[in-house]
Amino acid sequence: MYDNSKNNLTVSNLTKIVGKTKILNNISFSLPKGSIVGFLGLNGAGKTTTLKAISKAISIDSGTIKVEDELLKENNKNKVMFLPDTPLVYPVLTGKEYLSFMGDLLNYNLTDSSPFIKDLNLENAIDKRVSNYSLGMKKKLTLIPLLIKKPKVLLLDEFISGIDPVSMRDIKQILKKYISSKNSILFSTHQLDVAQSFCDSILIIHQGEIQTPLTRAEEVLEKHETLEDFFIQQTDIERVC
Repeated sequence: MYDNSKNNLTVSNLTKIVGKTKILNNISFSLPKGSIVGFLGLNGAGKTTTLKAISKAISIDSGTIKVEDELLKENNKNKVMFLPDTPLVYPVLTGKEYLSFMGDLLNYNLTDSSPFIKDLNLENAIDKRVSNYSLGMKKKLTLIPLLIKKPKVLLLDEFISGIDPVSMRDIKQILKKYISSKNSILFSTHQLDVAQSFCDSILIIHQGEIQTPLTRAEEVLEKHETLEDFFIQQTDIERVC
């Protein structure tokens, strides 16, 4: 059970305009402590833009972002960290060299990575070049620096798409461990079966607006056979046979 009385992240009236189009239209939501929230939506709904805006990778036009009840600013921005769907790695480096390079950027010691290398089953690959890694291995490697830094909020964009079942298991286990310290994850995905089994709550964005507020996954499944049924209903999608 996570603590409903306090949130790690509070997004209020967030708006992002590109040209004359509101990509995000006054969206508001919160992430409870110790929770994994599935962030769902169709392509172009605004999921990635939301994650980038929260992490300050892009500017916003209006709205506020608070972490632990404090406005997110330059001096506390490391409390929120973002991983894109495509791993940003240098293929000529070994896994260990990549972690050392990131350690210089994020100010951590390479030795801090040892327990995560073990938990993510990368011990036999860490001295090999990243060019020889599978997609799942690359994603596990890029996750390690963020786990070392222990942000209060971790933003993951389609992070387990396209990876093998073993890598998915490793990542899910370590993320469950991560939230046990009352951290939070906002987890965008198109894999509704994964969201149904892995996420504590669900948040749906549609055409730049929050379509469905934060809802516990168990509450969804009390009224719908699957999360897919709920998602289709909420976004007005009709099956095409």
